[in-house]
Order: sequence, then structure tokens, then C-alpha cells
Amino acid sequence: MTEGHPPRAEVRSWRLGPDSWILRLVGELDALTVPAFETKLANLTDSSGPLSLVVDLTAVTFASSAALGALVQARLAVEAAGGRLVLVVPSEGRARRLLTLTNLLAYFEVREVLEDALLVARRPGPEASGDAPPR
Repeated sequence: MTEGHPPRAEVRSWRLGPDSWILRLVGELDALTVPAFETKLANLTDSSGPLSLVVDLTAVTFASSAALGALVQARLAVEAAGGRLVLVVPSEGRARRLLTLTNLLAYFEVREVLEDALLVARRPGPEASGDAPPR
């Protein structure tokens, strides 16, 4: 990356409570930028106890297979700790198309707007239609 150019991706986070977070992924998520998301996720899941995590993909302009892998790992890590992960994926946009094309849309709990995702994340028990990622 050249000095003076903005990063291609950002991970913004907000803590809503002791065990509740929003992560907003912004920009291009690829092999070079996904590690920032993975680091933030590792920091959150290292704490003891269940975690309610909303990952907002509204501002994602590109997502590679590395990004999809990171999202699958995020779900596994959050659920292993007894928590819940909900994605915010608008009905139109690149994130929706990619999750649909890869058959991962049904693997995640998905809501179209942040407010709905926050309501779902606070309820116990996952509602995703799949128990494991498609093979």
C-alpha cells in the first residue's frame, strides 16, 4: 500500500454490552485485508462466555474466498463459545450475491438491516437453516 492511500478494508467495532459486539466490515475483503477481521474476532472469542456478534457486511465492496472462510470460522468460533453470530446482508449487493452463489447464505443467520440483526443476536439459539457449511 502506498503512503497517502486509504486502506482497502476496515474493521470497525462497537461494544454493546459485556458480551455483545457489532463488527462492520468496510471495503475489499481479500487475502491481504481479512487478517484484520480474523484478529479482531480472535480477540473477542478469547474472552470466556458466550458472545453475541453481529457482522455488518453492508459496506463490503468485494469479498474473496478468504473472506468467506473467515466468516465460516467466525460462526464456528462464536458458536463453540456458546454464542451467536448474525450477518447483516442487504437484499441487493455483492455480499448477498456471493453468499448466494456459494450456497453459504443458508448457513448463516442473515438479516437485511442492522436493527433486525441486533434483535436476533440477543435471542438464545441459532436460527440458521444449515448445521454445517455445504461441501
